[in-house]
Order: sequence, then C-alpha cells, then structure tokens
Amino acid sequence: MGLANPATSYATEPAATADSSANLYAPSPEWLAAIRRSPGRHSVRIHLERNRYEVKHARFDSMGVWFEQDDQFSSGRWSGGEKLKPQPLTPPVPWSQIERIDASRSGIARGATLGALGLAVAILAWPPAHAGEDWAAFYALISLPVGALAGGIVAAVRPNWIRVWNSPYPAGHASR
Repeated sequence: MGLANPATSYATEPAATADSSANLYAPSPEWLAAIRRSPGRHSVRIHLERNRYEVKHARFDSMGVWFEQDDQFSSGRWSGGEKLKPQPLTPPVPWSQIERIDASRSGIARGATLGALGLAVAILAWPPAHAGEDWAAFYALISLPVGALAGGIVAAVRPNWIRVWNSPYPAGHASR
C-alpha cells in the first residue's frame, strides 16, 4: 500500500488548548493510519533543521517518530572542509522538530522498464550499417531482456526516495 499523498498530508488544524501543543505539528490522523499500513521494511529519512537521519523500522504516532537506537544512520554534513557527524536521535522525535520525511521505495520495476525500452529504441534508431532493416526488429526484441536486466540492476543499487510528509511550518519555527 502506498503512502498518503504529500499534497494532502499536512498537519491537522491547531487545537485551542495548551495540552495539544504537541499535536500542532502532527500529521493528520488519515496520514498516520496510511503510514501504519505501509510495509515497515523500507527506510525513512527524517530531515531536521540541518541534519538528515536514515531510520529503519520507524513507527509513527501523534507524538512523533519512534525507532530503536541501533536502527538509525546519519550521513553527516560538510562544514568548513570537514564532515560533521550529528548527535544520534533519541526516540521519539517530536513532530515539532521534523521538517520533512522521505520514504525509500524500490525502483527496480521502473528501472527495468526504462532499460528495456531505452535499449530497444536505441537499437531501432541506430542506422543499420552491416545488417538489413529486417534484422533491426530482431535485435530490438533481443535487447528487451538485456535492457530490463541492466535497468533493474542499476535501479536496485540506488534507492528511490519519495517525500511523504512536510512540516506545515517554516524551517526555523519557535519551538526548536
């Protein structure tokens, strides 16, 4: 099952009571229900003000994002010629600190399709120097599985990140 549409997954309307200040930044209940039904084997990227963390087996609720300490990875960022490693996150990460969440999805099917079609079209467009035009269609058919395999391998190595949630407030909001 796919994740909620990013265009409609913004936070709910703020409540008037002080007790619900944590829910001010939380995604809608519909989005939380959709993300709970999605497969848990994919990683998510949590973007904070200046850091980005990759988390496996993340769980989402109205308080924030939960995960095991060992399931996180931070790529760090470059500053002044050296790579700075941020402090590890402590679960739960409240919604008020999160700017964006991206989910990884497999791109194997898309890569295989593009590889197969791309190689077949390239062979058909190539001017036949040694073989007649009758052989171009044969070579294009033979290239379909080769292109699909190559495209699938390339797509399997590189994850496809999809934005699934944006904070409804600008990057420097007051609660940080």
